[in-house]
Amino acid sequence: MRKLAALGALGAGVLTAACGGDASVPADERELAPIPADWISVRASCRFSFWAPPEVTFQDVQGTDSCVSAWTTHGCDNRGSFGGYNSISEFEEYPDYAVTSELISGRNTEVVTATSPEGLVAAVHFDARNDYAPNRTLLVSAQCSDSVGQRAALQSFRTITFSLVR
Repeated sequence: MRKLAALGALGAGVLTAACGGDASVPADERELAPIPADWISVRASCRFSFWAPPEVTFQDVQGTDSCVSAWTTHGCDNRGSFGGYNSISEFEEYPDYAVTSELISGRNTEVVTATSPEGLVAAVHFDARNDYAPNRTLLVSAQCSDSVGQRAALQSFRTITFSLVR
């Protein structure tokens, strides 16, 4: 599984660079670094899994019209929302906003970095291509206290895979 995630991200990084990806995001941040040996595989409540640092802690949250998840990791508050109204537009107003297109887990995504009043933002928005929940997208994001956490969040988000539970 780790090799597949790394190969997919490497291919996405090459494709992004070849297709004129956003130069404001360094190439080394677009490519997936090896998953640290102490990271663990976790499954979120919204039909997706990912690798995360061992200190990952999930919080109980309840969505209104979406499946939502929330967790903390190294200096970051993370959230995931699987629903019909997800968008990266909430980050566009922030300074240093940058977006690139990548292929993650076989899906088209928009990868965002920015600076918000609360810290550094990392986010990935997955397209709506799926048969079991038409017009639903996944948006995962993190508000981080430092660049180490932001990079770890992006690395974690790039390992997302989906469960096809019907």
